[in-house]
Amino acid sequence: MNEENSCEIKKTIPSISDKKSLIFLGISILVIAIIFLIIFFGAKHVDPYKPERVTYNYFDFVKKDTHWMTDWQGNNGLYELGFRFNPLEAETVQVSGSLNESFNDRDVLYITFDPLEKVQHKYTALGAGEILLVANRALHKNIEMACTQQDDNACVDFPIITCDSDASVIFLKPSAPTKVELNNSCITIQGEEMNLLKAIDRLLYQWLKIMR
Repeated sequence: MNEENSCEIKKTIPSISDKKSLIFLGISILVIAIIFLIIFFGAKHVDPYKPERVTYNYFDFVKKDTHWMTDWQGNNGLYELGFRFNPLEAETVQVSGSLNESFNDRDVLYITFDPLEKVQHKYTALGAGEILLVANRALHKNIEMACTQQDDNACVDFPIITCDSDASVIFLKPSAPTKVELNNSCITIQGEEMNLLKAIDRLLYQWLKIMR
């Protein structure tokens, strides 16, 4: 074999470095392919949306839109109830005082508010709706709306009820500080804006025995 043919044969045989490069390239392509398959097929089985969850005293809460939802077992069945704040958030609200026996003995529970406090009517209305929905639906309380004083627009058809009335009363007071006060036959729920709703949730959790 002449020298020219020998050189041509050597050119066709890959060197050791070329073999290493080919092996590295093959491994890289394989790894990329495996990663792609994991992402492609894994995405079909993994829900990209993981809702917020909280467990409190064996109750599981799941955040859906604006409310924390939980299942609550009542005397007449299972209810799905919603709250603006979960129990961990609501437990920061202070509850003080006590109620007399007549509070639960009366047939009607009045939710009352001051119609002249117009600045935060939105939160008062939302709060009253939250109480009506949960207390009436799950606890079967007969609830009626009232006002603490007369107003030509908001309270034309509502009775005038205050904490001094001979009635069971929930007084919604949209002002600081945030708290719940139990005083004989009257519950005063107090807080500014969303804190009023937090205080309402605190009371509802206590009524439902989710909190103490």
